[in-house]
Amino acid sequence: MIFSNIDEWINQHLRPGRIWYARRLAGDDTLANGSRQASPYIPKEIFFSVFPSINNTAVKNPNVWFKLYIDSHREHRNVQATYFNNKFHIQSRKGRNEIRIKNLVRVNSELINPENTGALAVFIFILATEDRAATCRVWICRDQNEESVVEDLVGEVEPGQTMVWTYSKTA
Repeated sequence: MIFSNIDEWINQHLRPGRIWYARRLAGDDTLANGSRQASPYIPKEIFFSVFPSINNTAVKNPNVWFKLYIDSHREHRNVQATYFNNKFHIQSRKGRNEIRIKNLVRVNSELINPENTGALAVFIFILATEDRAATCRVWICRDQNEESVVEDLVGEVEPGQTMVWTYSKTA
């Protein structure tokens, strides 16, 4: 589905069964700091809620493929979430314990575009149902007006801060 503006996008996604996650993209998320493994930080707990199969420390680096739609920039990708759980598989226990979205660098995704460093990004994870796999819809705010629309809904999001939000219908 193609969305012409942020209001339309938000209205389409204000419903149960979705986890909203908002943050300002940092240089570590984008290619602004020269990282080869740039990808947006998303807490493990969100991924574990959406993709419970990767919440497994018995298997080294479990992963799952899913569809990622960056609706603000009309971009669609099949990406891989990998739980880098080396911490549980090496003796020193100093390994990684994080989830990264892979397959963004090779395709020059807007999520890792250095020009989007500092932009407010909203990730909406749509939970799986019997007939549909879990997906992620993203809007990268392109200006202050779009950021204001988002922050009016979820609250102010400062750099380095994250916001997790779920829709609940109020009477």
